Amino acid sequence: MQGRKTPQSTDSPPNKTWQICLSFGLTVGIAVYLLGFLFGAWLDDTWGTKPLFTIIGALIAIASSFYRLIHDFMVLDKWQKEHKGKKQ
Repeated sequence: MQGRKTPQSTDSPPNKTWQICLSFGLTVGIAVYLLGFLFGAWLDDTWGTKPLFTIIGALIAIASSFYRLIHDFMVLDKWQKEHKGKKQ
């Protein structure tokens, strides 16, 4: 069939960008809840340092989530550069 466009692959950059953004939101939410709230609150109750470890855990979770986001976008950028060179 002429004139018909083939559907985009699920690994195409626009789809991959959405996947990275959605996974970032989930990663931040889950990491802050588990590391910041649950584990931090447990450490605070154990050692009697009420907000200290909860705050530290939340900050570590947020920092590690941003590190992963930057890493994922760097991998995506590398992929785009490799495939741009192949198309030409």
